[in-house]
Order: sequence, then structure tokens, then C-alpha cells
Amino acid sequence: MKVYGLRCDAMENPLGISVTAPRLSWKKEAEERHIFQTAYRVTVTEDGQARGVYDSGIVESQNHFAELPEVCTVSGMRYRWQVTVRDNRGRESGSEEAWFETGLLTEQDWQAKWIEPKQQQTVHDDYAGYWGEPKQSKTIEEEKLRPCPMLRREFRVKGKVARARAYATAHGIYRLLLNGKRVGNYELAPEMTCYEQYLQVQTYDITELLQEGDNVIGVVLADGWWAGRLGHYGIPVQYGDHLALLIQIQIFYEDGTDEVIGTDQTFGSGFGARVYADLYIGEKYDANLADDGWLRPGYAGSSWTGVTEKEYGYANLTGQNAEHIQVLDTLEF
Repeated sequence: MKVYGLRCDAMENPLGISVTAPRLSWKKEAEERHIFQTAYRVTVTEDGQARGVYDSGIVESQNHFAELPEVCTVSGMRYRWQVTVRDNRGRESGSEEAWFETGLLTEQDWQAKWIEPKQQQTVHDDYAGYWGEPKQSKTIEEEKLRPCPMLRREFRVKGKVARARAYATAHGIYRLLLNGKRVGNYELAPEMTCYEQYLQVQTYDITELLQEGDNVIGVVLADGWWAGRLGHYGIPVQYGDHLALLIQIQIFYEDGTDEVIGTDQTFGSGFGARVYADLYIGEKYDANLADDGWLRPGYAGSSWTGVTEKEYGYANLTGQNAEHIQVLDTLEF
């Protein structure tokens, strides 16, 4: 019997989840007929550790899933797991190893600060229609749409990096760049949720994007569902009228030391080619205003300003415990 298709909460090797008691599942197939699973055993270990975190023992069951107890409670830990199944002829088959990695699980894990760039406040403008209900304006003046803030910070990597993670979220939506390259392939992060209770944090493996010496992190923000024009009537400010950013980078060096770099007042902010970007209205990009220098070390934009630290807290933050929005195909015409 072949054991394959290992999944953690229906995801393949998920990075940055906040589920501490996930459901692990697998698939199985056999070349012979009338072969089925009669028992399984799941084992879980911490990355790089021989110590077992969980061992289900032999479980007499035809179920192809196992629900773990609350054992995966270490932030930023990669857990590795395997499953062995027994078929109705008493033969055992083992799977290849799979993994899942937790994100920042507690408020105390956060050292970064929420920051807001200098920006134009979004105006909550309703258009009164019949029976006092709002209706969408036939035209929305461009001056009511605001440019997308850009944020940056330079930092130094002090040695050879063993591994590094970036944990990011925003009020609005964001695109993350490191040394001029896009980080990850997620679109519209952090996606739409009931933000007061549940704001998703995305985790990125940035090990290969870092370089010894000078590095530059860059972020572009847009209104998204936080402040953008939504619904049938296109009314803005469903949640808030200012965009904000929260990022924490954790670097683990080969010499055993580690370092945390987070959003704070050392970031700068400015504007560029994106005159506006709205989920419904679309995006206006003025190439005359494009300047890639802001993603390189030593940039000194004359119009750039500072940022403001805000106390928005971390109580509503959670890992993204589902598949991400991403581009699956590109059509050329």
C-alpha cells in the first residue's frame, strides 16, 4: 500500500499556522484489489530534535486522518510528521516525511510595532438615494482616491543566515519586497476577514532573499477591504480610514545567534507610481513617477517622511490557516 498526499488541515506543508492541535490526513492506494487500511500510527517531532512531540501509537481505524492533541505550542517551530499504515493483510507501509510550521502564537512574541505612513485620510462619502438609502455616484472624482503609500527600511545582515522568517499583516492590503524582489506570491494579503476579531498574519521564508551586509525591505499598501469602496454602493471606510503595517523579521544565524527586525519609527514612507488602487475601481499606475531606487541601499528620497507608531495591539492576530490567494494561471491575448 502506498501512503501519500500528506496534509495538515488540508494544506501541504503549511508555513506560519496558528493551529496548535491540527488535523493530519493522508491518502492511500494499492495495486491489488480489496486492500484497505486497518490501523495507523502518526508520529510528530520538532525540527532538528530527536525528542518526539506526539506518538499516536497503533490506532485500529480505517480513518485516513488523525486529530492531534494540543501539543504544537512553540512559536516559529517546524514540526515534522510521518504516518505508517497497516493493511488488512497485516503489511505496514510508511509515508515520506511532511511538515508544518507555526507562526507567532502569542501577543508576547511580537516585538514589532504597528506603524502608519503619512497618508491622505479616506473620506466616508455616502450618496443619499431613495428612502434615504445610499447609492453609488455615477462618477468618483480622482481626487477622492488616494495614492498607495510605500514604506522602506535598510538593515544589515551580520553573518551567514541559517534561516529567516518574515511575519506580516496590514490594515489594508500589502505587497512585500526584499532587496528589490517580491516576497512570496500571495495576492491581496491579508485577505478579507472580520478584522476586529480575526486579522491574518502571513509568514514568509526569506532565507534565500537575504544577503550579508546591506538589505532593504519595501512595502506597498493599498486600501483593500479595510478602507476601499465595497459593496453594491461602493461606500469606502468599512473598517478604517488609515492604512497601517506590521512586520517582524526574525533572522537565525549559523553561529547560533538571532536577531529581530520589526516595523517601528526607523521606517520611512513616500509615494510613487500607483496613483490609486481600489479593488472595484481598479489601479492607476503613472510610469513617469516610477523610481526603483527606493528598493536599493542608500536611497535618499527628498519627499520621503517618517512614520507614526500606533498602539493597535496584537490580540486579533492569527496565522493564515488556509490556502492563500495566488495567481494560478496567466492568459495571454
